[in-house]
Amino acid sequence: MTGLSILSSVLGGIGQKQQYDAQAAAYKANAQVNEHNARLSEASAQDASDRGKVEEQKYRKDVAQVRGQQESALSASGLDLTAGSAADILSDTRVTEEEDAAWIRHNTEKEKWGFLNERQEHLRESERNKAAAKNAKKAGNMALFSSLASGAAMGAMEFGGSKTNSVGSASNNPFADIKDLSSKKVTTYRTNQQRVKSLLS
Repeated sequence: MTGLSILSSVLGGIGQKQQYDAQAAAYKANAQVNEHNARLSEASAQDASDRGKVEEQKYRKDVAQVRGQQESALSASGLDLTAGSAADILSDTRVTEEEDAAWIRHNTEKEKWGFLNERQEHLRESERNKAAAKNAKKAGNMALFSSLASGAAMGAMEFGGSKTNSVGSASNNPFADIKDLSSKKVTTYRTNQQRVKSLLS
């Protein structure tokens, strides 16, 4: 019966280790997914930055065309482009250009920051999953070790009990013969005493 208990304990430990190993593998897979998502977020951040630059360049090109048209129209009207209302119009166009360009950069940085923040969160989640995988692996090894130690303890108790029973039995007791010899001596002594009494009487 103890042999079955030992086997059951060992198999239970192996089963627990397999469960923990499966959990560790799942955590590792999740960590890989997290790292993949982090790379995607980083790529998205770079894409947002590139698109922002392209958008700003395109906007400035469009404004340059508008400014050119303004200068042509004002010159055709005989106005001095460096003074008066003509200069004010062109100055307003340049100010508006810089304000809009700054807004484009602001939106670009905001979008880029959002993706970079996502990247950091994915990396943090990856580290959490890696730590969980390590802990699950450790727990599995501890469960297996505990079951093996328990089985070894039961085996030692079984072996020790059998040895004690063997020593305590009459057939294996080295002192049994001594007891028997003492009994025989007593019997022989009493017989001799009776013979002496019969001779004297």
